[in-house]
Amino acid sequence: MEKSQAGRRIPWTRFGFEGVLIIVSILAAFGIDAWWTARGELKEGSSLQAALASEFEAVGQELGFSVSRNEMIIAAADTLLQQLRREAPSVEVASGTLGALLLTPTTDSVHGTLDTLIASGRLDLLPNKSLQFMLADWPALLDDVREEEFAAKDFVHEQLTPYLGRVTDLSPIFVWRIEERQERRNAGTVSEKIKKVPTSLPTDPVLINLIETRRYLASYVLTNYVFLQSAFEQISVELAK
Repeated sequence: MEKSQAGRRIPWTRFGFEGVLIIVSILAAFGIDAWWTARGELKEGSSLQAALASEFEAVGQELGFSVSRNEMIIAAADTLLQQLRREAPSVEVASGTLGALLLTPTTDSVHGTLDTLIASGRLDLLPNKSLQFMLADWPALLDDVREEEFAAKDFVHEQLTPYLGRVTDLSPIFVWRIEERQERRNAGTVSEKIKKVPTSLPTDPVLINLIETRRYLASYVLTNYVFLQSAFEQISVELAK
């Protein structure tokens, strides 16, 4: 009887050892899976950072262009205001100067990679935490600038241009704008003759006020660009790491 009970003894030691092996195997499998996932995410994060670096290189060019256009608007406004404040019923101004006043630059940067990361909530794929926070703030900074740019654009289209159309012939301006666009596309130069075609403007207070407003709007856009440019430079530094 004792022999029979001994033969039926449960081998707890063996079962315990096998159980430990099973648990270790499961944990090892999870560990390998986690390592593989982390490795894949690290590789994906590096690829995304390279794509973002390429996008922000284009952003830098876009920002530089927009800043130069607003500076051109301010310079044109200063020239026109100086001429219009003379004691004369009207003045002759260069069509290129008046045309510059009617420019409406907007920052139309393409952010395919960044937009996708933000929409999917996967900025955490980027290994750089500082970069994650900067990129999360970037759209709001860009929207602030765009809001001011579109306010200036509405002013030009709805108030300044209609008023000028009533007091002078705008056809030389349209010729200048066509030439100016072609210059940008083909890296050519607008004819000096076209730039200097004279346009007559009345020296009335309404027009002076409109030009002063256009100058103010361009200056305000440039003020917002200071913050955007600073954020852009910090992001560029982090992307280069």
